Amino acid sequence: MASRPEVCYIGRLSVLPDCQGKGLGHELLTFAINEAIKTGADYISLGVIADETRLIEWYGRMGFEVSRQIKFEHFPFDVVLMRRELEKK
Repeated sequence: MASRPEVCYIGRLSVLPDCQGKGLGHELLTFAINEAIKTGADYISLGVIADETRLIEWYGRMGFEVSRQIKFEHFPFDVVLMRRELEKK
């Protein structure tokens, strides 16, 4: 995807399994969202492996909505693209 000033992308956000369930992912994502707002972007976008329904639901609780599902030739799985509109300061 081409970079555009109106969108911020999140890639490879993860928390080690032993550290999950402690709110660290929430803190990381909240930080990323706040940084994206500071840039003046209109929305923030990310991709999730389509079979990771628990993760898709988690991002949904964080205000992200599914925009579409896509199959990339170089991946052996489908990807769900999600986005969240950003507040303007």
